[in-house]
Amino acid sequence: MSRLLIASPNNNSFSETFIRNQTKGLQPDFLISGGWYPYKVENKTIFEGYLKIELLRGFVKRYFFQYYKKKYDVYLSRFIVKHQITHALIHYGNTAVHMKEALQISNCNFTVHFHGFDAFYHQIVKDYKKKYIELFQASNKIVAVSKDMYEQLVLLGAPKDKLFLQPYGADLTLFEPSERIITKIENLLFVGRLTAKKSPLLLLKAFKIANSKFPNVTLKIVGDGELLNQVEEFIKENGLKDSVKLLGVLNPTEVRNQLQQCDLFVQHSVHAQNGDSEGTPNTIIEAAACGKAIVSTFHAGIKEAVANKITGLLVNEGDYEAMAEKIIYLIQNPQICQEMGQAGRLHTERNYNLQNTLTALKEIIFS
Repeated sequence: MSRLLIASPNNNSFSETFIRNQTKGLQPDFLISGGWYPYKVENKTIFEGYLKIELLRGFVKRYFFQYYKKKYDVYLSRFIVKHQITHALIHYGNTAVHMKEALQISNCNFTVHFHGFDAFYHQIVKDYKKKYIELFQASNKIVAVSKDMYEQLVLLGAPKDKLFLQPYGADLTLFEPSERIITKIENLLFVGRLTAKKSPLLLLKAFKIANSKFPNVTLKIVGDGELLNQVEEFIKENGLKDSVKLLGVLNPTEVRNQLQQCDLFVQHSVHAQNGDSEGTPNTIIEAAACGKAIVSTFHAGIKEAVANKITGLLVNEGDYEAMAEKIIYLIQNPQICQEMGQAGRLHTERNYNLQNTLTALKEIIFS
């Protein structure tokens, strides 16, 4: 009998919709989390003895790391064997590196799921390149979520016979179009972390140009992150306080409602200076599932999730003036915006249906 463990650094992080979807859909026997060396299973720990004490464990990890890692491998492998876990899905390449020894000791089949920064972030690639090669050799399967990521993992040494291209999906029963017909474009929406690869400041620059021509158009921003202060400062300095609404972090139902209520979804993703990159932003898939046209960039999996000039309009990374032009074009042509949104729903049904992507992922893990 097969028993599945899913490992993730964060348990129920608001920005990791893809992991929540996979966990809910795959129904693992165990979910382990607690950082890049996952050790928490529900409210318990895999550790025994004095290492069960959080303060002592933190001290040992910080000052006697090699000893800590040895004990981590022992207790994790014991947990896997004790609970007869046969397969594991490990989220993020660097997490899998840290768990590799225990997985091998316990003879557990494991699939490594890459998501973005773990394949592109310059420092991660530098620090883990040799470890990734060992990981690729030890793993049973490797999952990439976009063509760009697939090619990057090949460059890093992933063997093609183990490597699978499997994008995320949207729950089409939850994220579905509203009955409202778009007759004018007034409500723009962005959902995501306010971080460098999402480039919210470039989005705001594009919006400022569009807003100067169409003052009634507003932008709602859902999310939080390290660039929040810069975003707030830009809004203040450019007189956009009445036009840009910062909604903070919302739960999935609230996000769904915002997607259904908006007229156009906008996102200016880029490769950050540190190399960080998207995989395929789940919110773009969800926006398309809700029948919304999308204005975004030719970046990572976005150029697969958005069919340029059919389900949305894409611009080169960094070209916020071109993004402003595309936004203005759709404001002036709401019928085209409506048609693109309808095409986006069909594109999502064909290629990003969550049930289909989960079935495919399950086949990858257990085959």
